[in-house]
Amino acid sequence: MKSKLVVTGLFLTILLFQQDIKAQSNIVKVNLTPLAIKNVSLQYERSLLKKFSVALGLGFIPDRPMPTYIPEVPGLKELEFSGFSITPEIRIYPLLKDSPRGFYIAPSTVLRTGLCRTSEQ
Repeated sequence: MKSKLVVTGLFLTILLFQQDIKAQSNIVKVNLTPLAIKNVSLQYERSLLKKFSVALGLGFIPDRPMPTYIPEVPGLKELEFSGFSITPEIRIYPLLKDSPRGFYIAPSTVLRTGLCRTSEQ
């Protein structure tokens, strides 16, 4: 069921956003795929020059129990985790299209933090 939901979401995203849109200097994007597993992922991109832009991605995982495929640890009642990430990027558009459209090369890094909480039985 989840896989059908993800495939449907991807198809609708491609269908809705395939239009030819003129390049803008500021773009805010919401990544729809992580929403299927209750994550939030946002990105802001600012065009600086004709072939260069900067982007900042933010991701958030709200408090949730560990997935069921993680084996249970004796003596622990509940195991929960949450997290936050920041992804700064410098994007270079080497082909004919101006930024922020088309293919790009992006040296980037990810700053990620996570928290795992447990309660004893």
